[in-house]
Amino acid sequence: MKKNISFMALVLVVGLSCIAVASAGDVNTLRVKVPFDFHVGKALLPAGSYIIQIDRATQASATGSRLVVRSTVGTDRHFVAAVPGHSLELESGAQLVFRKYDQTYFLSKVSSYGMVSEVIRSKAEKETAARLLVPQEDVTLPAE
Repeated sequence: MKKNISFMALVLVVGLSCIAVASAGDVNTLRVKVPFDFHVGKALLPAGSYIIQIDRATQASATGSRLVVRSTVGTDRHFVAAVPGHSLELESGAQLVFRKYDQTYFLSKVSSYGMVSEVIRSKAEKETAARLLVPQEDVTLPAE
């Protein structure tokens, strides 16, 4: 009888854990409409609607997290390394931040309900910043 109760308790805990992980996954998948072309890692993506996913498998690791960026109209996926963190401010929504140099945009940060992933600056971004010699401007877009 004790074994049956222990087994049922274990099944209940595992089931609740699966539900918690599934609902947490929704918080880390964002939709955004970007009105300008932008860079993600080595790729230049056109303006349009995108789905951004924070990779939960690596988010808590010491080496960082990974963002997956894909268009809502295609099958191409782009991966970019990011540094996970938490916002000190209690955020009630989600947003994407882009670094803008003149008319060139680079994905910089993804925030989702207090969880932040800072994108590591790419070689292309560093070269653009050095070549243009213009101050960086941050552009923030709301996400769903």
